[in-house]
Amino acid sequence: MIRRRRRMRPHIPVPLIRDGLPPSGDGVVSIVYYHPPAELSPNSTASHRAKIDPRRIYKNAIEMTVREVMGYVPHGCPWPKATMEIHWYHATYDAPDDDNVIGWLKCARDGATNAGLLKDDQQMKCLGVTFFKDPTCPRVVLIFRRAT
Repeated sequence: MIRRRRRMRPHIPVPLIRDGLPPSGDGVVSIVYYHPPAELSPNSTASHRAKIDPRRIYKNAIEMTVREVMGYVPHGCPWPKATMEIHWYHATYDAPDDDNVIGWLKCARDGATNAGLLKDDQQMKCLGVTFFKDPTCPRVVLIFRRAT
């Protein structure tokens, strides 16, 4: 049986829904993007080879999105330390576990680091995951803040 690979979404930002988000400014970068592909889930049974392309594509998309936002932000990058808040909007009531979401977004951290936000992603601390229900537009919102 031949399995077809699922096509990744092109780099098209999610419609900017900025309800209650802090505006990107000095010390804050907030982005809105699609959920990561299912292959990147920590509970995925996909082989390592099947995860390579989705990881690369999602990481590069996050990197481009962060660079777009940072282009309009007065910043002194790379920051010495940062925190990351995750707002996970899902279509149904069965949301993933928060530790799985953090594992799912490892490549998003790498993409933000590659964009020049930090020198090393070990200096980024995740403050946690907040879940919301929005059946019209499932998405993930990442809020990076400069830490002192």
